[in-house]
Amino acid sequence: MRKNRNIAIVFSQVLRVGLLSKYRKVPSSGFIAKEFNLRAKNTCTITPETARRWLNGHVLPDMEKLVALSEWLEIDLNTLLSIRKVSENGELDLTHKEMQEFIHSSEKVIHSLHGITNELEVIIKKIKTINST
Repeated sequence: MRKNRNIAIVFSQVLRVGLLSKYRKVPSSGFIAKEFNLRAKNTCTITPETARRWLNGHVLPDMEKLVALSEWLEIDLNTLLSIRKVSENGELDLTHKEMQEFIHSSEKVIHSLHGITNELEVIIKKIKTINST
């Protein structure tokens, strides 16, 4: 059970990165539910509580919701499916190719985080410059 919780936490981090990339912040669970539901074509809608549980790493979405999230937030579907596969099997039994794809996707997520961090640093410096004048 602890392993599934850890996997849900990994998913929540990937979700947060996708939200940061799209909105420059992690929006409220109400906003996430509303925006997800606008795009939920092949799956049922979600409540703000479900979005909150995703963000806090308490639960993983089902396959159809992962596809919708991937399309909406432009998150690599292979990353989401790899996370889901680990969760379903309860252990890491990915093929070598799947593992390489997961590592590559994870590196892209980390790179995105660095880019966002750098952009935030520039914004903070500009604000400090404005405030000091």
